[in-house]
Amino acid sequence: MTSTLAVITVAAEAEPLIRWAARFAKTRGGPLTVVRCVTGKQRQAFQRVTSDAMAQTDGVVAEALRTIHESDDLDAEVFALQDPDPVKVLLAEMRSRNVSLVIAGTGGRLPQTAPRVQLANGLMQHAPCDVLLLDTGDNPGESCKRILVPLMSDYSSFALRNAVDMAKRCGGVVAPLWVGARIGADSRDVASREMDLVLREQSIAESDTIKPTVVVADEPNGAILSEGANCDLVLLGAGSDRILRDLRTASVEDEVARADAEPSIGVIRPGKWSASRSGLLHGLLPRLKADDRVALFDRIQAGSRLNADFAIMISLSTSIAALGLLKNSTAVLIGAMLVAPLMTPLIGQALALVQGNMRLFRRSFHAMTFGIACALALSMLISFVTPENEATLAILERGTPDLLDLFVALVSGIAAGYAFSRSGISEVIVGVAIATALVPPLATAGITFASGRWDISAGAAILFITNLVAIVLGAAFVFRSLGVHATWQGMKSQKWPWGIVLGLIALSLALIEPLATRLSDQIQIGQTRPMAFPVSKRMLDAIRQKVSEQPGISLVLAGRGATEGTVDVGILLAANKPVPSAFVEELTQIVRQIAGRDIRVKIIVVQQAQIIERVPPTRVAP
Repeated sequence: MTSTLAVITVAAEAEPLIRWAARFAKTRGGPLTVVRCVTGKQRQAFQRVTSDAMAQTDGVVAEALRTIHESDDLDAEVFALQDPDPVKVLLAEMRSRNVSLVIAGTGGRLPQTAPRVQLANGLMQHAPCDVLLLDTGDNPGESCKRILVPLMSDYSSFALRNAVDMAKRCGGVVAPLWVGARIGADSRDVASREMDLVLREQSIAESDTIKPTVVVADEPNGAILSEGANCDLVLLGAGSDRILRDLRTASVEDEVARADAEPSIGVIRPGKWSASRSGLLHGLLPRLKADDRVALFDRIQAGSRLNADFAIMISLSTSIAALGLLKNSTAVLIGAMLVAPLMTPLIGQALALVQGNMRLFRRSFHAMTFGIACALALSMLISFVTPENEATLAILERGTPDLLDLFVALVSGIAAGYAFSRSGISEVIVGVAIATALVPPLATAGITFASGRWDISAGAAILFITNLVAIVLGAAFVFRSLGVHATWQGMKSQKWPWGIVLGLIALSLALIEPLATRLSDQIQIGQTRPMAFPVSKRMLDAIRQKVSEQPGISLVLAGRGATEGTVDVGILLAANKPVPSAFVEELTQIVRQIAGRDIRVKIIVVQQAQIIERVPPTRVAP
């Protein structure tokens, strides 16, 4: 169980800070610990206050104990600490007590060098858990009827979620605030649209608890102070106390009349990545509500079924991809990626692993298995129908994957999972499908396997497996971060999701070695590229046959020239003797006969020289 830690330095803030800390602690479902903290040369170990003796000499402790004793529903332990570096001691106590939120009092009008401010900023900078710096102002903290949450700061979504959770528990109201700029007659309408967009991104709708507020003003700080005058708490998401200090020192002479009692102002930020819970992403990514999770499941399970539509689309996409590979056409390959249906079953497996949904996993697995088998079989068939085709550049590229392909697939899986989860940006799935081509590697593996190019076929298979593993893991990570784990509770006895996830992680680690080796080879030697455009297999075999009949001559290279070049087919020969002109003419005629027309043929002969061992210089006798 996590706990909440309240750090108090002055007596005036003890009562309101403890009351707000108690509300946050109850919202999070953990105990509250109150620490009276003093920065001083003398050291007093972190110890619990067990008697009233200390309260008689320490006004802060006295106020803390009085507040706790007078509150019927408040139960908290009080500790005392004095140290030259109290932040260091408090960080150690946070780790031992599994603190999820630390609340420290601060003063927005105090100088940055004040010990109270330095203590609060030190916790904001170094604490691994969530941190709330609170300037209680003149508000005693007795009620929580209205909380204002400005939405223009860095961690506003995190602040809004905390405010909503607390308001629901306390029976209060949260007022998300958007301050629009003055841009003319349409200022308020534009600001309202901006507010609607921000709330929709956070999956938050207006209700009895949430009352959005839109204000048009030249000075945002003045608008926040004006709206906050009727609130108990102004809660901002930020990583420092700068915005709090700006609000406390804001000039409000023209637009805003300062209220008699200032509201409490707090800045809150999510825990750092090193925290024991989900870390920074937990605070930044929007959490999906129950309706959103159900809609996500409906979208994915509908596209993960093995039916006639899936079979037709995987067949068509494979055919397009295979023909695009043989034609070396990037445009045709992109078309194949756009119509390929394999992405959705992979995302379905990721969702099934996060949910522990065996039925969805089996359905997605069956669709994926059928898609893989169909793609391989159809691409092999196309290769048999077109046996004279050589490996094009597009085929060679997919047969030589490297470590960068793993990173591309992982990031694409994260993008796909997020796009599927957010209905408003689902159209970017098209871009993800292009970034992580699933069908072209399968088609490459089938084509090269049928033609006996085992090395290219193995490389294409590794590329597809890399894409598959990384997409599933990346999408599962995003789903978990977005809160898609509705059926996980009560299913802890199921071990199969963890087994599959660990297996996928192990497989991805095993793929790193061959992929890293290929990347290293490319860095040291260069990328795999043909020296010339290849001629047809029939023409190459005929050239090889003719050259083999002439002793002392060997074939170095045969290739096609550019579309508008001066040569259609070029042949490079190496010879250790003069080459008869009749042989050159016969070879030219063979090439033209296979081409079926009078093409331009250029034959170049390189005279071989003998390589001799190095002869040491002869010494001349003196």
